[in-house]
Amino acid sequence: MGEILVFLLAVSVQSEEASAEPASPAEIPVSLSGEVLRIAAQAPPAKEEDLVLNVGAHVRFAMPFGAADRSTIVYGSGLVVVSNYVSWTELFNPGWGLDLEIDIFLGSRGPGAKRQPGFNYGVVALLQTDEFGGDRVNGGGGTSISLENLTMNSFLVGGKVIHTLGSGFYADGHFALGVVHYASVEGTFDGPGFVKFRDTVFEDTWTFASQFRGHAGYRLGPVGIVLGLGFRIQAPPAEGHNFEMHSGAFWTFDVDLGVELGF
Repeated sequence: MGEILVFLLAVSVQSEEASAEPASPAEIPVSLSGEVLRIAAQAPPAKEEDLVLNVGAHVRFAMPFGAADRSTIVYGSGLVVVSNYVSWTELFNPGWGLDLEIDIFLGSRGPGAKRQPGFNYGVVALLQTDEFGGDRVNGGGGTSISLENLTMNSFLVGGKVIHTLGSGFYADGHFALGVVHYASVEGTFDGPGFVKFRDTVFEDTWTFASQFRGHAGYRLGPVGIVLGLGFRIQAPPAEGHNFEMHSGAFWTFDVDLGVELGF
């Protein structure tokens, strides 16, 4: 009788062990298997956008225009030197300029083999210098003013956009604000009613400047060549202590050619 009980207990233990086998995949709860699949299908975290640095140098031909004097140029206590409208073009000849530019774009789009095509935007900083040759202005009654060259330097900061057109071609544009420094300019005054003399026509001046410019370019690797057009609108230089003038903004129309390097 004892041997029969031992045999029955052994059979019962084996049955319980067999019933404890792992569940098949079909027996996994649907909610748990869905969660596993959802985790597996998740994409890796997106890579943060890069900051793209671009530097350039441009040579430009600049033509001044606008009202240098709207009525009369008067010297001292009432000597009328020029009694008609005078433009900046009459006082100064077209000149040459140079600028150094730094751009920081806020994404990876842009021209070049390592960049994605499309639209991008960022900030621009420019350091510029220009020189315009002085000219001679003739007034009524045989009077005249002959001016020295005008040198001006400016620093501007603004916003810039760029769009890659494909196959290395791209276009950009910027608007910038800043300051301009005009060096003092002396002139020689001559006329039948007085002795020829020299005096300061424009004082050394720091004042406001703005600029609009656009480029079309082609980039091969990191190096780009650009051709651009632009306008500058600047407050005029202050007239000399002994002069009375009614000047408007100092405008320039610019054509530039440059080389740019992108990183």
